[in-house]
Amino acid sequence: MNSILMNKLAQAALLILLLLGSSCTKKTLEYPSDNIEGAVSITFDWKNLSKGDVHPSGMILSFFKSDGRVITKLCDDRGFKGMLPSGTYQVLAYNDDAVGVEGRYLDKYDEAQVIASLHTKANEKYILQPSNVYGVGLGTITVSDTEPFVKLISPIPYVRKASFKMNITGEKTAISGCSAELSGLVQSVNLATGKLQEDTGITAFIPNKTPIGFESTVGFLGKTDSSTNKLTVIFTFTGGGSQTVVVDVTNALMGTGGIIVPIDIALSIDVNGSVKGGYCATLKDWKIENNDIIVNRQ
Repeated sequence: MNSILMNKLAQAALLILLLLGSSCTKKTLEYPSDNIEGAVSITFDWKNLSKGDVHPSGMILSFFKSDGRVITKLCDDRGFKGMLPSGTYQVLAYNDDAVGVEGRYLDKYDEAQVIASLHTKANEKYILQPSNVYGVGLGTITVSDTEPFVKLISPIPYVRKASFKMNITGEKTAISGCSAELSGLVQSVNLATGKLQEDTGITAFIPNKTPIGFESTVGFLGKTDSSTNKLTVIFTFTGGGSQTVVVDVTNALMGTGGIIVPIDIALSIDVNGSVKGGYCATLKDWKIENNDIIVNRQ
């Protein structure tokens, strides 16, 4: 009986040793390049910085290894210098201090996006104005111990801007307030490619009062070729009541294939009438005061 028991114990011990040996061997073969590292130097060039903006204080670099792993590095506004296991990677750079957006699918190079924060009102999607959104896809790189990988990249600002200036003539003092909405704005953008998604929403804003009327600058991620963009301005009058002015600005906001320098759109609105009879706001004319300036993507 004792010999049978001893044989069984010996067989069990042998099985455990085989399993442990198999496990160790598998771990060694799973990532054979981890013991071989290469130097990586990625420097940020902020030549694409939007006018009037300050570049982010830091960036996130995600290295998507061909074996499925993702290595994330935090770096300052200058870039990254360090060592990585040798192999093939796809590299994505973006900042995590963007305003008015949220990241999604950030664990996948081809699908990583930022989406504008939104809420629903009266069955319509309203999106917050984004700001300070930067990103760029570096594509595929090879890291080896034979030669350092060195690259200069320029993060792309993904926020477009449109400035609306309303010149009020006639009974200016009749206007007590002004609110506005801009429709057909893209909700999300692919961080690696800059491709705009098809879903759109509306941004609501309150223009600032000026000596000649009202003005406001609206930030947005872009527009697709199929989306219609309407500027809706609602004026409220001192004597009560309101007037809505709608302008189709689709063509003015075209040019989503690159980085858009702020577009200035000037509207001329005439207000006439009286407290007793009521007031009326009429759009007399509107024009783009500067041309779109497009900087091609890398």
